[in-house]
Amino acid sequence: MISLQSLRPIQIVDVSFQLMRRNFVLSLFIAIAISLPIQVIAWIFNVSISENDYGSNLQGRTILVVSIIQLLAIAFSLSAVSNVLSSRVGRVYATNIFNNTFVLNSSTSKFSIGAFHVVIHLLFAGSLFVLRLVLGQFLIDSQANLITWLALFILLVPWILVTLRLGFAVPIATYEGGSFSEILKRTSQLNKVHYWKLFGVYWICIFMIAVLTFPALTAVSIIISNNLIKSDIGQTTLTHIIILLVVSTISLVYSFILSVTYFNARIEHEGFDISVSISELENSNA
Repeated sequence: MISLQSLRPIQIVDVSFQLMRRNFVLSLFIAIAISLPIQVIAWIFNVSISENDYGSNLQGRTILVVSIIQLLAIAFSLSAVSNVLSSRVGRVYATNIFNNTFVLNSSTSKFSIGAFHVVIHLLFAGSLFVLRLVLGQFLIDSQANLITWLALFILLVPWILVTLRLGFAVPIATYEGGSFSEILKRTSQLNKVHYWKLFGVYWICIFMIAVLTFPALTAVSIIISNNLIKSDIGQTTLTHIIILLVVSTISLVYSFILSVTYFNARIEHEGFDISVSISELENSNA
């Protein structure tokens, strides 16, 4: 009989990593392919500064723009990768946890959910771009940049909270199905009982990835400081490759964490483990 138990946050991370190893290479390749286009955009902005001798004001503005794009890249990758990989993650979960006794009820509305996520991220990032553009009409560049940086840090918290609050919509669309409005309503129900556990699990994951990534970033810094890569474009490219791998990995882990946390919420608060056991008994008796 299938044994399902309520998990603590660190256990959710552990189970997510165990499941992720089953299909790691292909899943990571998909995550990289999804995250690549927006990283290319950020790389183009950085290279445009490296190739031209611009003043410090324009460099400061470009660094600000690239930083906003990187935040957009992280948010976009989290939402898009989890949406695209949701069915694959569901199959891995069903095979390893439910012994293929759990049937997915995927809904086409998950693509609408994905588009909704992207619109939310564009609104946050776009508001910062518009703010900088408006401030630039009335203030000098350094002042406009400073105010926009402050606005970015202020918006970062609600941006993260909204991203995670919409997170359960993807597994709900994949495992339960339903219309767009039904999925959002169901997401709100799960957030009431399990949102902060998802929040805590996500930051445990971020901490683990940061610990693993620190040696790579240190190596890049050593390479650049010792002029092992002579050109500015080469240094910028190497940095963006590392960022791409980090963002893609975080997005991949997040995809599995969403599924494990979703089922954990149903086990803790909806007796999902009992219903699965009953279904398994009925199938075996049949």
